[in-house]
Amino acid sequence: NAACAVPNSTRAALKSSEQWPPSPSLGERVVARELPVWLASEQSPSTAAADDDEVPLESVGGSIDLVYRDPDGRLVVVDYKSDRVGSSQDLDARAQQYAPQGERYVRALSEGLALATPPRFELWFLREGAIATPLD
Repeated sequence: NAACAVPNSTRAALKSSEQWPPSPSLGERVVARELPVWLASEQSPSTAAADDDEVPLESVGGSIDLVYRDPDGRLVVVDYKSDRVGSSQDLDARAQQYAPQGERYVRALSEGLALATPPRFELWFLREGAIATPLD
């Protein structure tokens, strides 16, 4: 269940916040807000010319809403979502729709900072007050 994969210590810290989203309560653990990212797309063999060293460059850009360190020190990439979701099954399905975006953000941060351990990806569904981790 993607909605239950957040460590209990992190979930407790977030739920104890009097504000949603709880990012202000993260204090010194916040690493970045609205972090711009750019990532060259991985090229598939079909996009590379067989007899040519030139490969078309494709890129993806975006902005990571929040990066923070969890209580264990691991980086966490957060993307805020304002979707309305009804049940936990709807939440999980919606979270899976955003998984490719999370994979790109995690890859961009991992490559950009040469991280040995990739960050965790969380979706914060603001209207629902729920956190999902579709990549876990």
